[in-house]
Amino acid sequence: MAWVGRPVGSGSKLAVAALMMISVLAGCRGDDSTATTELDIFESGEPICGFVDAELVRQALPAGTYEVRLVGDPSRRELGRPTAGRCHIENAAGESAMGIIVEHSEAPFGEYLRSQREWETFTFPESEGTGWAGRLGPGEPGGYAVLERNDYIVRVAVVTPAEGRDAQEDAIAIVRAVFRDLIDVEEG
Repeated sequence: MAWVGRPVGSGSKLAVAALMMISVLAGCRGDDSTATTELDIFESGEPICGFVDAELVRQALPAGTYEVRLVGDPSRRELGRPTAGRCHIENAAGESAMGIIVEHSEAPFGEYLRSQREWETFTFPESEGTGWAGRLGPGEPGGYAVLERNDYIVRVAVVTPAEGRDAQEDAIAIVRAVFRDLIDVEEG
């Protein structure tokens, strides 16, 4: 775009506009993602990323400030079905605190999620689908859960659990809530 001229006194307006554009661009992490920094992502009680029970997330993570990044949007339905997506929750230092993945079973990434069985210590009852949970590694405080049913596979990883919380149990509760609130809900 070529600038032929600008009105006198508009320099500060252009500087403000440029700073706003830089701020917007700095928040973007790719065409398919949105980044939202929230001082307290739990305050409103609204679902995190539009589909994750805020109270369960609040209980699982230490008190603090978090940034939420959504890639895709499972809360958006196509033909009555949730779409695939990923919800990343990072602490103020930019470190991963929790990750939630919703994927269609037939998607190539679904096969990767099925292979995540290291440090498995729990198997979901057959009536809930096919799934397991465990620790993120030997001696690690974090935990994960993977559950597949109704043509969906969901994985939750609690990387930095709140003090005194069992990250594996929290991941199991969140996986179950994602199925309850997002996938098992019929469009009416």
